[in-house]
Amino acid sequence: ERNMLAKINQWDIVELWCCGANVPGAWLESRVKRIRDGKYCVGRVLSTGSLWVDRERLRLVMDRMLLALVS
Repeated sequence: ERNMLAKINQWDIVELWCCGANVPGAWLESRVKRIRDGKYCVGRVLSTGSLWVDRERLRLVMDRMLLALVS
């Protein structure tokens, strides 16, 4: 799948897959603050601060992906 092939770098804008007991799922936009040991730290997701997530929960925002394909 193209989502897993796209490289995500620090400061990239991404969408984070979130789900819960009352919500079937939604993509929330965020920015990658740090990357460490295969985990991505995204900001502005929790009211208490950042969240560390696995790569499979992220997708690069389309504008960034298109720029990478054109260059």
